[in-house]
Amino acid sequence: MAPLIIAERRIILFLISFIAGIICFHQLDHIGALAKPLLHITSAAFCVTFTLAIIHVWLWVRARSGAFLGMVMFSLICGAIGYALAALQYTLHQPAQLDAPLSAAVTAKNIDIDGRASGRSRLWLEVIDTTPRHLNLLDARLRLSSKVVPKGAVIGAVVEMRARLFPPPRRILPGTPDFSRNARIAGIAASGFVTSDIHVVAPPSKLSAALFLGGVRANLAATLHRDLKIPAGGIAAALIVGDRRFISDPIYDLFRASGLAHLLAISGLHMGLLCFGCMAALRFFAALFPKMASRLAVHKYAAVIAVLIGLIYVILSGASVSAVRAFIMALLVIFAVLIDRRALTIRNVALAAFVILAINPVAVFGAGFQLSFAATAVLVMAYEKSLNRPPARRHRIIGYLIGIFAASVLANFATAPFTAQHFGSFTPWGVLANMIAIPLTGFWIMPSALLYMMALPLGLDSVIGPVFASGILAVVEIAAFFAKLPFADTALSPPGYVVLMLLVGGIAVSYTLVKPMHLAGWGLATLAILLWIMKPLPDAVLFAENRKPTLVVASANGHLASYGQLSDFLMDMAALRLGQKHAGDSYQNCDGGAVTSCGRVSWLPL
Repeated sequence: MAPLIIAERRIILFLISFIAGIICFHQLDHIGALAKPLLHITSAAFCVTFTLAIIHVWLWVRARSGAFLGMVMFSLICGAIGYALAALQYTLHQPAQLDAPLSAAVTAKNIDIDGRASGRSRLWLEVIDTTPRHLNLLDARLRLSSKVVPKGAVIGAVVEMRARLFPPPRRILPGTPDFSRNARIAGIAASGFVTSDIHVVAPPSKLSAALFLGGVRANLAATLHRDLKIPAGGIAAALIVGDRRFISDPIYDLFRASGLAHLLAISGLHMGLLCFGCMAALRFFAALFPKMASRLAVHKYAAVIAVLIGLIYVILSGASVSAVRAFIMALLVIFAVLIDRRALTIRNVALAAFVILAINPVAVFGAGFQLSFAATAVLVMAYEKSLNRPPARRHRIIGYLIGIFAASVLANFATAPFTAQHFGSFTPWGVLANMIAIPLTGFWIMPSALLYMMALPLGLDSVIGPVFASGILAVVEIAAFFAKLPFADTALSPPGYVVLMLLVGGIAVSYTLVKPMHLAGWGLATLAILLWIMKPLPDAVLFAENRKPTLVVASANGHLASYGQLSDFLMDMAALRLGQKHAGDSYQNCDGGAVTSCGRVSWLPL
C-alpha cells in the first residue's frame, strides 16, 4: 500500500496521528479520568513512545523494504508522542483551584490587561494576599473583570480591591467550547469580577522581561489609540501589537459580519506582508547598486533581516498562537530560500503545526489554531496543485485579481466549518470583502504601519499618522458596507467534532493518496457534510446548575426566547448550541410559566 501514498505528503498523516494522540488524552479529562494519577499516565505514555521507537528502528533494520509498515509504526509513534506531550503539559500545570464561590479582599500584582473598549476590562493578577486568607489563592493567578480601571493600575503595579471569585469555568453546554483547558494551562485559580474600587498600592518595580514587554505593548497600544482617530487607533493597536482593548464592540461586529475579522488578529497575512514586503524592499534598494548586487546573494541577506523584523513583530504582539504560527511558517519559508529550496509546501505548514503543538498541545482545541491552519493548509495545497498546470497567458493585474478571488473563496470555505463550530455564524460576503480589503491592507495599511513605527521615535509620526489612519478607516467603511448587506452574518449550526474530524480526514486522504484512490477522501468529506446537514438541533437549553433554572428556546424568527435573565456570555453559548442568533438585547425576555408572545412554559419538578 505504500506506493498509493505520495511520499512528500506523508507528513500530513503523521501530523493527524500526532493531533489524534493529543485528543485521546484530553478525552480522559472529558470523562473525568484524570483526577490524580497524572504522573503515572505521563510516565506510561513516554514508556510506550520509547518502546514504539525501538520497534520502529528494529523493523527498519530488519526489513527496509517494509515501507508501509514503517509508515504505520511512525504514525503510531507520532500519536504516542502527542499523547505523552499532552499528558506532560497537564502534569506540569496543576494549579490549586478554587472549589467554591468566594468573596474576598485581594492584594495582587497586575500582569496583563485585556477586554474591549465598550465592555468590561479584564485584569490578570498574581495574588499576594487575600482577606480572608485562602491557601489555594496565595501566589495563584486570577482573572477578574471590571468596569473601571484606574490609570495607575498598569502592568506590574500592585493593586487592591474586593472581588467575587468563582472556580474556573467548565464546559457550559455539550458541543460548546471547553474553557477549563486554557484556564488550567494559564494557571488560573479563579475568575470573577471586581465589586469595589481598585486602589493602586505600589507602582511597577523590578519587572521581569515578560512584564516589561507587556508594559511596552500596553503603552504603545495606548499611544496609538490616543494619537490616531477613533476607531483607527484601536485597530492600529490590534494590527501592530495585538492589543484589541480599544476596539469597540460595534466596530468588531462590523468586521465579524463582513468576514474581515481575521484582519484584527496578527496572522499569516500580516506576517507575510511584513517579512516578505521587507525582503522585496531591501532587494529593490540593493538593485540600485548593481555592482554590489551582482557580487552578493542579496536575497539571502534580505531574508535574514526579514526574520529579525518578524521576530520583533511577534514579541511586540504578545506571541499569540496565530502570530507564532505565522512567524514559524515565515521562518520555514525564509530558511528554504536560504538553502535554495522551494518555500511554499505543505511540509512546511505541517512542520509549523508540529512545533506549535509540541510547545502547547492544548492549542489544537483553540479557534485561532484551527482557523489559521485550515486556511493556510488549503491555500498551500491549492498552490502546489497549480504548479502542475501550464502557466496561463493573461495580464499580470488580471492574474492578481483572479488569485485574490480564488484565495478568498478557498480560505472562506476552508474556515467555514470551524467558524460555525466556535462562533455559530457564516459570512457569505467575505469573499468580495476580502478581495477589496486584502490588497488595501497589503499596499497601504501595512507599509504605512511600518513607516509609522519607524517615524514614531523620530517624532515624525504626525506626518505618517494621517496616511496610516486613512487606510484603516477605508477598511472600516468596507466592513460597514458588507456587514449591512442581506445574509451578512448568517447563523450556522455547529457541525460537531465528529464532522470536523471526518472533514479533515477526508481532505488529508484525498491529498495524500494517488489517483483514483484519492476519491475515498472525497467520500469521507461528502459523508461529513451530509451528517452536518442532517444533524438535529435541540429546541431549547436549560441553565440550572448553581442558579435558578432558566430556559432558552429557539424561535421561528431565528432569534432566542429567554425565560429569565441571563448574561451575554450564557446567551452566546445558548445561541451557539441552538444554531440561532444572539445580537445584544434582541432576544425576547419572557416570564417563565406565563402565557406570553413566547408561548407557554410548564415547569416540571427537578
